[in-house]
Amino acid sequence: MRVLRAVFIALITAFVGCVLAFFVGDYLTRLAHVPEMEGQRGMTVFFLCVPLGILAGLVIGILSAIVVRRQGFAGFLVAQGWSLLIVCGLASLLAGNETVASQFVGLIIPPTPRKEDETWSDWIFAAQRADLSSVSDPERMALRYRVRPIDD
Repeated sequence: MRVLRAVFIALITAFVGCVLAFFVGDYLTRLAHVPEMEGQRGMTVFFLCVPLGILAGLVIGILSAIVVRRQGFAGFLVAQGWSLLIVCGLASLLAGNETVASQFVGLIIPPTPRKEDETWSDWIFAAQRADLSSVSDPERMALRYRVRPIDD
């Protein structure tokens, strides 16, 4: 009976992992700038991320069914709850929080620095995020830099 319970927990968790893998895979492929030409990003999500989500759901479901020792329907619900909590937590960790850390700033660095390049640059503001969306003014990051020659 424990094997049957483990199989059902693993299958339900694998289904949830499959569904979450579509959303996480979509986010990660946009973040990695996978091109959409000829369906490359969609195929990456479908043929890479979804099988990984199913596999992660199966493994987490089987492990939670083994670890939870409660008997009966209450044990099934507890093990299923733990496995779903772990899969959703893993998906949220992979999706991450991009509000601050993923802003792009375009730097203009000369290939051969001259003496006037050694001064501090003007403030440069972030124009876009890693997923190519625009950054609002209150969240926009700014930086300045200076170029220094390497002393041999």
